[in-house]
Amino acid sequence: MLRSPNRRHERTFFYKYTSASTAASILISKKVRLSSPLLFNDPFDTPRVLKLSFSGSDLLKGVIQEMVKLARDPNYDISANLSPFMQRYLSWMRSFEVDHYENLLHLAHELNIPDKMEEVPAFIELQQKWTDLLPMTRILCLAEENDNPVMWHTYADAYKGVVLQIDCIDIYDSFLLLAKQVIYSDEIPTIGSIDVWIKQGTGQIAFEYDAIFGQLEISKQTKWAYEKEWRVLSFEKDSSLLYSDYQLHPASFTKVFVGKDVTVEDRQLFLSLADHDLSNLEVYDMLINQVDRRIMFKRIK
Repeated sequence: MLRSPNRRHERTFFYKYTSASTAASILISKKVRLSSPLLFNDPFDTPRVLKLSFSGSDLLKGVIQEMVKLARDPNYDISANLSPFMQRYLSWMRSFEVDHYENLLHLAHELNIPDKMEEVPAFIELQQKWTDLLPMTRILCLAEENDNPVMWHTYADAYKGVVLQIDCIDIYDSFLLLAKQVIYSDEIPTIGSIDVWIKQGTGQIAFEYDAIFGQLEISKQTKWAYEKEWRVLSFEKDSSLLYSDYQLHPASFTKVFVGKDVTVEDRQLFLSLADHDLSNLEVYDMLINQVDRRIMFKRIK
């Protein structure tokens, strides 16, 4: 079976809670909307203010210690792994006597570096870049389950909407294959680990957006854990809007679950789409099981 090289998870489909009118627009246009987090209902979703998990002195000391370690390792290939600047610098360090290395390590512990990275000009510039990126960031929010009562009330127009099942199809290289699972934690998300910053500071790795900012876009407080959310991330550099509509292959839309309070007209519209425009689309009615206190579905023939 064909597997796309872009696949990042093992799920075969996701669910999208939405109003009936939005669902109809999605099915007719075959497009889904990715939005900037500036439009989200949770003001703490995707932090606006950057935070590090270490101090400025910790970082500088770590960089110096890493450089001494690389310089003292005769098996480490400077020319293959470092930038030209770091190659010259470490080549110079390798000419040191042993006691010079000890002096450098001692200096790392003696330097009085401000702990508040927020006051460092480079960090202020990084914060501004992140602020500028937020309007261009695009996120598609998806769910693992289609029978969550809170989600139905909040995101599917209080049961007057629907839930769409959208398949992750390898053969069409669907962008849903790139979805990332949301991390739920009450710890404030930070930008990268100190190990990543040390590797970048010593030139061993290039700047990587995901390593620094990636977790900010998939971290939410534990009070939202009931959503069991996944996200597809993208960017739109040239858009003046805070959202963008992305095309999906028609075969991606496989099921529509109709809310218990959907109008007769909307229900008929989805049946019509399944009969004519989307022949692979199955339509399901919602059933409320009062005995087991569960939401269930029955396919409409």
